[in-house]
Amino acid sequence: MKKNPLKTALVGGETIKTDERINFFGAVDELSSFVMELTHHIESEETKKTLKNIVATLSKIMGKVAGAAVDFGESQVVEMLGLIEKEKAQTIPEKGFVTPGVTKLGAKTHVVRAVARRAELSYAQVFAKYAGDELIFSYLNKLSTYLYYLALKFDQQNQ
Repeated sequence: MKKNPLKTALVGGETIKTDERINFFGAVDELSSFVMELTHHIESEETKKTLKNIVATLSKIMGKVAGAAVDFGESQVVEMLGLIEKEKAQTIPEKGFVTPGVTKLGAKTHVVRAVARRAELSYAQVFAKYAGDELIFSYLNKLSTYLYYLALKFDQQNQ
């Protein structure tokens, strides 16, 4: 029996590969890969651990969107807000347009930030069609803000 190449499995059934959720999973998979690649260029073990935790949270988000019962909620968003404040406190406020990626590490981090924005936009389609979770939206939005301040810190430390 031939399997339909346009179908893929979700929790509780199958869906077509052009479904918005499948597109979102691809965007988050790409984001997770870029985040993990970034860990290989960072010296701080604390930052590496933070980024690996972010990848674990992204996996939970994909599970939730797929229909699995996972532990994702407001606490992850609050944690992300704390990470933003920590990185923001370590940067000098920029006036005007920020050139993304003055240094190699800053540039790599800005690429990851841009991929995070794309994942957030991909989730917007899921949210619109399936009445998604506002906390997922908040987390993805705040993740790109965290990555912005992380990149800014790298650029300012290494100029």
